[in-house]
Amino acid sequence: DSGGQPHFITHDGKLADSRREPQSHYDSPTWKCAPIPADLQDRRVEITGPVDRKMVINGLNSGANVYMADFEDSTSPTWSNLTEGQRNLRDAVRGTITYTNPKTGKVYAPKQKTAVLFVRPRGWHLDESHVTVNGKVASGALFDFGLYFYHNVHNLIRNGTGPYFYIPKLEGYLEARLWNDVFIAAQQYLGVPQGTIRATVLLETITAAFEMEEVRCTYRACAVSPLMLARMPSTIAISQLAYRFSQALLVSFSFFLHHRFSTSSRTTRLVSTAVAGTIFSATLRSSRSTTIRLLPIDPSLP
Repeated sequence: DSGGQPHFITHDGKLADSRREPQSHYDSPTWKCAPIPADLQDRRVEITGPVDRKMVINGLNSGANVYMADFEDSTSPTWSNLTEGQRNLRDAVRGTITYTNPKTGKVYAPKQKTAVLFVRPRGWHLDESHVTVNGKVASGALFDFGLYFYHNVHNLIRNGTGPYFYIPKLEGYLEARLWNDVFIAAQQYLGVPQGTIRATVLLETITAAFEMEEVRCTYRACAVSPLMLARMPSTIAISQLAYRFSQALLVSFSFFLHHRFSTSSRTTRLVSTAVAGTIFSATLRSSRSTTIRLLPIDPSLP
């Protein structure tokens, strides 16, 4: 996404070793992720959509375990869409959200039992041009995250849930570390316990696939599920990588496709990473439409 050179390609076009840091937490055999909150024990069915008012209500009423309100791919980042979306989520958290169809007069409102709300902010690569900080354009990711967290964290806690996020478009563990620093600072600023924020990472880039264990370890205090594998963006990233570094990858490109970059091999590694982090709650699809299901961590669930 950023157009930067992958860490495993050196400046002279050769394949490099991993950039894992010496004496990192990942090298320890004892690290674990934080326990999963009670309302996230079962996430077998999730639905996503934009943040317009009617969609938020329908998503919460869908019968799915999780509704992910999406400020990224599902929402055109106009100022009105973003600000109205934040208002809609604030009203949803407060339980006051309603929508009346102007043509039919039908009134939409949340049911008594709704899906657990997740929010997906924009990635690090997108700006929010309507806001400046110290004369510089603000980060779209921080704008989406900050508004939602500031206006809703205390109400979410009172409701027995929490601020849950999907993190998109990471290209490596250093970007994950930046998000983790943001989480720590935000929780400290608003006086809520560390670990209140919980996050799921979308694995959408090839570079992140090489560092999924480091990403998992970075988020160990706030992670609530395995890294989610997004097949289509990863396939596109493979093509972009092959085009940009064709000389370096030409000889062994088939090896990379079938052994190191293939969806099936990354799915296997993804499952191994999830198990190592003691997290069990996702459905992953391989390139051959095979489904690998990780059962809920609560054995009482069917």
